[in-house]
Amino acid sequence: MWSIRPATINDIDSLVDFRVRFLEEIGYGGDGVAEAVRDYLLAALPRGEFVAWLAEEDSQIVATGGLVFQQKAPHAKNLSGREGFVLNMYTLPAWRGRGIATALMRTIVRHVGSQGIPCIRLHTSKDGVGIYTRLGFRADSEEMVLHLAD
Repeated sequence: MWSIRPATINDIDSLVDFRVRFLEEIGYGGDGVAEAVRDYLLAALPRGEFVAWLAEEDSQIVATGGLVFQQKAPHAKNLSGREGFVLNMYTLPAWRGRGIATALMRTIVRHVGSQGIPCIRLHTSKDGVGIYTRLGFRADSEEMVLHLAD
């Protein structure tokens, strides 16, 4: 049976590997991505700017989930302006459909809630919509994105 644990600096190689796999799967891979992700994680993970969890079975990592905190301007529904943003959710294809991503997300939701943060955002693939909907996430049509460099 698989279990979930927090990632540490010793897990950087696995976190990079899973992030690159995810990006390749959605068409955002490419030259230099692994090095850029490694540099980011080596800086952000020790400072707590990026927090991650790993799902393992028999010491094999089968899924990851990550979280960053964002500071936005406060408003009536979020007086602190702090939000959680989920990223780096990836389950190896052979391990999908077993509830691992759902368990990782529940761990992330509990962590964000323990920080007193009232909002969690994420971008999802078509395959992930059902997981997030079952956990109470809803589509927010208000967000738009402009990529200045493609």
